[in-house]
Amino acid sequence: MQLDFDIKRNLHKFQDLTEPHCHDLLEILVCLADGGKFISGDEKLPLYCGTVHIVKKGVLHHCLVEVSSYERYIIHISYETLWLLSSQQTDLISIFNHANPYIILNEEELGELSELIEQSLHQAPELGMDFEQNILLMRIILYIVRHLCSHEAEVKEGSSREFLKIMPIINYIHDNYSEEISLDQISREFFISKYYLCRLFKGTTGFSVGGYIINYRVRQACLLLREGASVQEAGENVGFGNNANFIRTFKRIIGVTPGKYAQH
Repeated sequence: MQLDFDIKRNLHKFQDLTEPHCHDLLEILVCLADGGKFISGDEKLPLYCGTVHIVKKGVLHHCLVEVSSYERYIIHISYETLWLLSSQQTDLISIFNHANPYIILNEEELGELSELIEQSLHQAPELGMDFEQNILLMRIILYIVRHLCSHEAEVKEGSSREFLKIMPIINYIHDNYSEEISLDQISREFFISKYYLCRLFKGTTGFSVGGYIINYRVRQACLLLREGASVQEAGENVGFGNNANFIRTFKRIIGVTPGKYAQH
């Protein structure tokens, strides 16, 4: 049985903007990092690590990348393939057509899905490889479908509202990351208690508020370093008042010191 699908892992750079486009296929976008905004139809959603976006046939969509680099998996599956893989019990076309347009995976779940996708991407060209690819595709679809069905009510009733609540806070951080930002400040700005802010932010993004701010500052520092800024200039311009703290934090998040990063 020849199944029509394509799986890729790709990398986008800062301010990459894909033109609005649509497909005759089902598209599944698996976010591997926080990266910007995903615009699908009338919805504008953040690109969060662990979010899986479902784009139905004919829906206009595009991405705006707001970090120095952003990775994702893209899966395209023809509707004929969905029909071939469907059964009386599991109607894949109906499931995807009526599903919420995104789900949120935790770190463990994203790791499990990524492992399946990576296996598909690294199949050796040998006898039976096409069978293995088909099996892996079915396992990937089944993994996503089970999460769509198990989390559908929760996502529709909870996460949609949470995304809408958290987006202004994310935008506020992006606009003010080079300045001092505190929980008290955000709490006052958005008329929200610190306890609720922390719980909502962590539950929606997977980051604490402070952790997200630090991560975003470091990603912006990467861009400055690649443009030729010195280590001290980069740290100061993204809001680090202490150079030693900037170097230590940068290495913890990126894996190398900012000096070595600038040499690549």
